Amino acid sequence: MFLLCLSAVLAAPTAPVTVMGGLGAVGAAGDGGGVGVGHLVVNLGRFGLEAGGREGWAFAESRELGNIFLGARYSLPRDFHVRLAFSHNHEVPQAVLLADPVGSISGTADGIRHRSGVELGVGWTYRAVGRLPFTWLDWLGAWTEASVQLFPDSQGPQAYLLVEYGLSFDLGRWPAGR
Repeated sequence: MFLLCLSAVLAAPTAPVTVMGGLGAVGAAGDGGGVGVGHLVVNLGRFGLEAGGREGWAFAESRELGNIFLGARYSLPRDFHVRLAFSHNHEVPQAVLLADPVGSISGTADGIRHRSGVELGVGWTYRAVGRLPFTWLDWLGAWTEASVQLFPDSQGPQAYLLVEYGLSFDLGRWPAGR
């Protein structure tokens, strides 16, 4: 993944890669928790390809939440964006995690709930420091995003609401005037 992004930066210097990391809160009917999150965006003008993941804990049922997502992002004016993604969760009850930690992390333990659905998000990035001439860093900033995950099955909550925030940086150069 890193080599793909690096080659995209080298081949298309006006389409930087954005790296985002942070924390978030997740909520569902009768449940809530916290997550650590990372996003990687290959920017292709107003559109971008986005991949990421989350790890966290839900408290009501005491379970580990793992998530990966892959989708598309569309940039709006004033550094807002919308995102549509395929989303896949691993939801691991605490007893399963303690009994088989390796199987739980790799997604093969008995008792893991594998759930796939769609994720919709809207967010904003504050670009605090820009155009650093001595590095590949084009912008340093902070971001926030609200999203909803929708799952068609009944193995757990059919909707999760997420609110996330963190720091970001762009590798590569945005076109002048951005």
